[in-house]
Amino acid sequence: MNAAGGGHSDVVKWLLTEVGEGRSGTKAMNYTMSAAVANGDVELVRWLQDEKGIPLPRCGAFYEAAAKGCLAMLQSYFTQAANGTGVLLRAAESGHLDIVRWVINREIEGGVCPKTNGEGANKNALTSLGGEASLSIHVAAVNGHVEVAKYLLEHVDCCPRD
Repeated sequence: MNAAGGGHSDVVKWLLTEVGEGRSGTKAMNYTMSAAVANGDVELVRWLQDEKGIPLPRCGAFYEAAAKGCLAMLQSYFTQAANGTGVLLRAAESGHLDIVRWVINREIEGGVCPKTNGEGANKNALTSLGGEASLSIHVAAVNGHVEVAKYLLEHVDCCPRD
């Protein structure tokens, strides 16, 4: 449903309530949910889940939410639908320091880094140098997001790879 992609949650709700799903089917409903996630429309996502039973999409829509700076969406649904891979990268690429901070703090607070967890920490963590963190530094710098690149340089060395 293109109304969700355009940010018109009132139109989506009206159509689905008054007109019904009609011939739109599962594929269209999944597209509607993905568009709501990508646009950061937390209220519409909640309504689509509660009222229509539409499941959360896989990672792709969350990448778009990160690229658009939709922190509230990520905070509300991130753990239910995605493991985080790609979100740090897309946020850094688009210069969303608030999301970059949130992803890194979430991982550090979760105890996956040696700084917080001692030996045996997850070396495949998002904050590991040599993985997504290094690429995130690169894309932030290439796209002119110096503050994001600096922040990443200061905070991602917590899990260097062997």
